[in-house]
Amino acid sequence: MEVDDGKSIERDIRSRVSKALDEGMLAPQAVAPFSVGGPSAIRWIVRAKIGELGARPARLPPPPPASTHVAFIVGPIEEGRDVTLNDRCLQRT
Repeated sequence: MEVDDGKSIERDIRSRVSKALDEGMLAPQAVAPFSVGGPSAIRWIVRAKIGELGARPARLPPPPPASTHVAFIVGPIEEGRDVTLNDRCLQRT
């Protein structure tokens, strides 16, 4: 089987899991050989029934504006403060 950045393998796993679920196997049993969670298998089969066989694009949150980073990193330096990495980490949480 030719591999094109993993998508062929992913489609193969989805189709095998989908077939096993269609044949009556429970989701945790169908996905066990592939290290996939049961809830993922259930989503796959629900989406396969509406014709969506591939993975959906990842939904990532938009990055914060660059000005936020500049103020956080450069601001204390311009103020003449000596800030350690631990101080920065504590401020972010």
